[in-house]
Amino acid sequence: MTENAPPIKDIRPLRNVKRLALLIEEVRSREFGQPGMAVFAGPAGFGKTSASSWCAVEFQAVSLTMDELWSKKTFCTKLAIELGLKPKGTIADIMDAVKYEIAVRDVPVLIDEADVLVRKNMIEMARALHDGTECPVILIGEEELGEKLQKFERVHSRILRHEFAEPGDLGDLNVMAELHLRGIAIEDDLKEAILKASAGSLRRMVNNLVTAKRIALKKGLDEVGLTAWGKTEFNTGRPPVPRYRRAPVGEAQ
Repeated sequence: MTENAPPIKDIRPLRNVKRLALLIEEVRSREFGQPGMAVFAGPAGFGKTSASSWCAVEFQAVSLTMDELWSKKTFCTKLAIELGLKPKGTIADIMDAVKYEIAVRDVPVLIDEADVLVRKNMIEMARALHDGTECPVILIGEEELGEKLQKFERVHSRILRHEFAEPGDLGDLNVMAELHLRGIAIEDDLKEAILKASAGSLRRMVNNLVTAKRIALKKGLDEVGLTAWGKTEFNTGRPPVPRYRRAPVGEAQ
């Protein structure tokens, strides 16, 4: 976490933090015989990782973010380290130690960027964690993650619930404004413009709010709105038009 990042406890009001927390609670309180895996999916920038970070603290969960370069042994090793274990032996040896520790602690397992497990044909590792511990295993990833899992029946049949992350709303924007503007007020017209430009992405909301803060500080304002924003471009996620296309017709490029 960077020095300027907000404390994890301060993002609790975000709607996707609440949605993931409710999903974990539902899986934890499932009836005997029900499966204990779930999917939390949505587009990039919707705050799934922030939600996972908060829930990892709140539920004392084992939390892991997948990496494209990881092998099966790396996956097991990272889990072991997360649990405070010293990984030794074969993949099976490490996995047995990991499963035992998770079962003893009786905590959820949160796997972010779980699409990587699918792409690398490692998704059975997540199923093994579920079957070997009977603890909730929450797979967090892209919007299509649930569909991708249909190819793996032994995993797909263990999914108790699929939940989607929702686009950021005005409530989320207000939370992020309080965290990032730090005493600088933001007028309603600029809030509406940022909400529209960000298209539900909390990441873009933050980028636009930081720009608003810089404008306010540069102009010596304690409140910033569309008038102060002026012709500044909003962060919409769309790349700029290539420069060669901007040249008027007939001019040399």
